[in-house]
Amino acid sequence: QAIERNLPDALAYRQNGSYVPISHAELAARVERLALAMDARGLKAGDHVAILSENRPEWAIADFACSLVGLPDVTIYATLNAPQAAYILKDSQSRWVLCSDRTQLDKVLAQWDQLPQLEAAVLFEGDLPSGTGRNLVSWATLLEEGEAMESRRPKVRTWAAQRKPSDVLTLIYTSGTTGDPKGAVLTHGNLASNVVASLEAVKMEEGHRCLSFLPLTHIFERMAGQFLMLHIGASIYYAESVNTVPADLLEVKPTVLASVPRIYEKVYGRIYDSVASASLVKRLIFHWSMVAGRRIVTQLYQGKTPSGWSGFCYGIARKLVFDKILARLGGRLQLAVSGGAPLGAKIMEFFWIVGVPILEGY
Repeated sequence: QAIERNLPDALAYRQNGSYVPISHAELAARVERLALAMDARGLKAGDHVAILSENRPEWAIADFACSLVGLPDVTIYATLNAPQAAYILKDSQSRWVLCSDRTQLDKVLAQWDQLPQLEAAVLFEGDLPSGTGRNLVSWATLLEEGEAMESRRPKVRTWAAQRKPSDVLTLIYTSGTTGDPKGAVLTHGNLASNVVASLEAVKMEEGHRCLSFLPLTHIFERMAGQFLMLHIGASIYYAESVNTVPADLLEVKPTVLASVPRIYEKVYGRIYDSVASASLVKRLIFHWSMVAGRRIVTQLYQGKTPSGWSGFCYGIARKLVFDKILARLGGRLQLAVSGGAPLGAKIMEFFWIVGVPILEGY
């Protein structure tokens, strides 16, 4: 539906200091072109394709193309060193690896002799090195090859219709804290059921905007920040890094946020540090506002509108304090999700009082 209405920004990435959008229709076109190119180069359903990259549009495009063709993708953290990445490539028997830049590609090249199944490496961005003796392909070349087969794009929809819930979608490797990393096998049905169940629990519709900064290599961001968002026709804006999130929030103005507790804890700590250095009057107003919020927070948890004297005081507190805090988060946040670890009750209470309901995913 989002494609039919050609909504303007399925994905957006920062380039030369500003965000560049990719429409839903253009996203679909790039996915289908990539799928055609991979098929033409010999990849078949069941082959494994690894993704060694930070969050960026190419990550999502490759993920969807692999899912349509039936190529289980293997997600590798961009922070891993060359031997760690090579272990996963070898254990997963990946035929291709998609690399974000030369830094990631160099990791693969350094270990290629140890990877008998690896046939090709794709580079998203930058110039391909020469004289390596390896099969290296640029991202732009693949999309051009797919565009040359434009008349075959309906074929991709045929491949997609052949996918079954029991088909393997992805292999996600553990951190290896108890030994060598192990690949967790997740199916199309695993991810689809999570998306459907999430939308039964939380009613979300088209029009949302999400800031993506958790690694797509982890299933939490992939399900909640990618598959779920695109399923409802939302827009995904990629942060440059975790360090740029405060500035990105102000620019992107997201309506929904998915994060781990640590990010919410940092925001909480930063606000209290700011209050501690404020004038006595501002500190008193802030703490009075928090007391007013705690009196009615149970009603907020229950979806009720605070009323009476307590509700009146909370309304004043919102205008004096909480709306200003919301503005520092972009001013449009309607919903936040926390996952990956338990969120402290004090942090949860604070955000609900401020006006950002945080729901925990388990």
